[in-house]
Amino acid sequence: MKLHFLSLFLSGVLGIFFNSQSMLAETRIVLEAEDAIDVQPPVLIIDASLPQKTKPATGASGNKYIEIAQGAGKPSEGGEYGNAVLKFKIDNTGAYYIWARCFWQDGCGNSFIMQINEMRPFTFGQDSTYGTWHWVKAPKQIMPIKLEKGEHKLAIRNREDGIRIDQFIITDDPRFIPVDIEEP
Repeated sequence: MKLHFLSLFLSGVLGIFFNSQSMLAETRIVLEAEDAIDVQPPVLIIDASLPQKTKPATGASGNKYIEIAQGAGKPSEGGEYGNAVLKFKIDNTGAYYIWARCFWQDGCGNSFIMQINEMRPFTFGQDSTYGTWHWVKAPKQIMPIKLEKGEHKLAIRNREDGIRIDQFIITDDPRFIPVDIEEP
């Protein structure tokens, strides 16, 4: 009787453990910014391994990133000026957080406009880490973003010049904090 009870108890505990592990499986989608489609100037795809007019930002994943070059200008008030679009797929409906690996020139070039699907566009960035690649989380006032299972579109638009974007991460883990280049 004791052996049967112990066997049932252990199978229940192990069942709970393995079910909780599968429920804890995190979704993490890594997008390379240079894989964008519908890239419109002044947004450019840069290959840092090739000769450039200006000094490229080294240290990007695969030496490639998107850029709105310093001096390219800002869009007129209310106007749309330059974009890049990335597509991604979500396997599970849920609440998601977005990170971008960015390189800002200075305080006048540290943000861009992001839009997910047909949602209202929002300003992404405006932190004060300059001259190095670093991860920036989407603003708290719009996070988390509810996404349905299926295909989605992430659009980047010009807000300020002097910005570079290497990667995006879309995750359902609110505690996840990226540190360096992420493997796609």
